Amino acid sequence: MNQLVTERSSRHWYSWLISKPFDWISTPIYLGACLSLTYDRSFFGNTVHLFDWWQIAVVTAATLILLAIDRYEYWRWGEEIPKRVALSYFLLRVGLVALISLVNPNEITLFMYLIIPFSALLYFGSSVGIGVAVITWLAFVSRVALSSLERSAEQSTEMFRPVPFINIFTICLIFLMTTAYTLRREKISRAKAERLLKELEQSQCQLEDLATTRERNRLARDIHDSLGHYLTVISVLLGKARAFKEKNPTEADQALKDARRLANEALQDVRESVKSLRTSQELFSLERSLPQLVAGLQNEQRQIDLKIEGSEAGFSKQTLMVLYRVAQEGLTNIQRHAACDQVKLNLSFRAQEVELVLEDNGQGFDPLQIKHQAGGYGLQGLQERLEMVEGQFWLESQPGKGTRLIAKVSKNSAATSEPEKNPAYS
Repeated sequence: MNQLVTERSSRHWYSWLISKPFDWISTPIYLGACLSLTYDRSFFGNTVHLFDWWQIAVVTAATLILLAIDRYEYWRWGEEIPKRVALSYFLLRVGLVALISLVNPNEITLFMYLIIPFSALLYFGSSVGIGVAVITWLAFVSRVALSSLERSAEQSTEMFRPVPFINIFTICLIFLMTTAYTLRREKISRAKAERLLKELEQSQCQLEDLATTRERNRLARDIHDSLGHYLTVISVLLGKARAFKEKNPTEADQALKDARRLANEALQDVRESVKSLRTSQELFSLERSLPQLVAGLQNEQRQIDLKIEGSEAGFSKQTLMVLYRVAQEGLTNIQRHAACDQVKLNLSFRAQEVELVLEDNGQGFDPLQIKHQAGGYGLQGLQERLEMVEGQFWLESQPGKGTRLIAKVSKNSAATSEPEKNPAYS
């Protein structure tokens, strides 16, 4: 309703002169019928016919009402007029046209019959419009035939030929019905285009909301996998420094140095994250990033054996980033839970796929219990990342027998999300 009021207020006053395509047809016919009052011969004979004042008043008033109907209808309803209202306007036009043709019976007035099927097709469609056109044509032919018989009975000296007159009316009827059909099709197409545009705008809003949700999830995973990883290791080192403070000061100092170094790396990683949101990303290399990750985690108590086979050439950047996050999350979990001294990290680039295997000789666990525990966001994040690149994920572990993590991604996998930021440490 508010939209309709806005559309009304946006129309200029002069739009009432010719407010819609229908008026280009109806207005000349209405005015022609009104001006035909100056025609001094009756359609029913060749005698001079002088109109009374009431006839002039009726025809003029009916013509003005017809003109007002056309413009008020468009101003009130626009192009989306309800069926019941359309039927009322249609019947009112039929009544006024019939009234004018009776009060002012001449050749020009009879052409007002054309308005009836023309408006019927615009209002109610092709089937109804064609039916009304046939009825109108029969009524016109009957009226002309009756007039011809009356002239013959009067033995009029002026010969009246009804066939050419009927032919002209038929041609005009076909032309107007074709025009009405074209206008209706154009109206339907425009309404469909507007509806599709509205649906497109709604879909665009939904896509923007979905993109926002995905970006939030991506940022949550980044915070967990990168900054969360650093904070976890730093927390472990600080705990170690506190435990060895009196027993082994040298070991405690080394733990503090490592914690300080990792804190600096975490700060640098945050800066790189902010930078990647503002500028274009540099080419990421998993072959360069994994050794840096391993070097920052291994120590005298825990050795990490890294082995890389093949070349990463041909694999998408997002696939390489996802595998980096898998290794990072897996090493973080080992740091927190495994209680092991040997870790193996194997990365194998093959012709059609890449495989990452991470295993330790730690205390292990029951995977079913971990799956149903709340807060297992790390493993959930790994699974979500691998799904983005159509990868596969396995986790094998038993209490007392260590843990083995396997991730595989096809070389031709299709990414389903935006590329992530460069996660490499500096």
